[in-house]
Amino acid sequence: MARVNQVGPPPLQSPIVDASGKVTSVWAVWCRDLFARTSDKKSNSIDENKAAADSALESIGKSLVDINATQEDIITQINANISAIFANEAGIAANTQNQTSHQEAETAHGSNGNIVGFDDLATALVQGLVKQMAAVAGAVDSTVEITQTVVDAPLLYSQSSLQELIGLSRANKAGINQLKTDLNAVKTVLNNLIQTNKAAGQMAE
Repeated sequence: MARVNQVGPPPLQSPIVDASGKVTSVWAVWCRDLFARTSDKKSNSIDENKAAADSALESIGKSLVDINATQEDIITQINANISAIFANEAGIAANTQNQTSHQEAETAHGSNGNIVGFDDLATALVQGLVKQMAAVAGAVDSTVEITQTVVDAPLLYSQSSLQELIGLSRANKAGINQLKTDLNAVKTVLNNLIQTNKAAGQMAE
């Protein structure tokens, strides 16, 4: 069984020497244990404890170095974060000012005057956006052409001469009726143009 490196309390109630002047056995045992505990390397762990203590201190020293390095890294990161926060704050302030300036601008992105959006339709006083007007079929040319010819009236009554006048009158009637039809077609085109113009928001109702 291994010896236990422990020293009990000194036997103060026992004499140190006996009547013959020799150290009593009680004190001899205590002194032996004290020597074994404090000085005898064969029977105590003082050096081992010191080595363990030194190793522990070295480990603690390394840990302190690591802690200091980590602390410096943390401080560096915090400073970097603070700088980034200040930079973000400055950027946000600049963007806010830019947005305000953009909202108040009257000339931007090729726009001249008040900048309008999708719902800003033109009014009688303010220019604005309008929708594309629907296509309207073009008006066609009138095809009326009166080619009837009439000779000068004779001095005496002539049925053929009168018949020519009657034919001319009939041609004129037909031409006038066709002109009316063509004019109504132009009217229809013009009305369609007006309605599509209103629908596009380019003309007031």
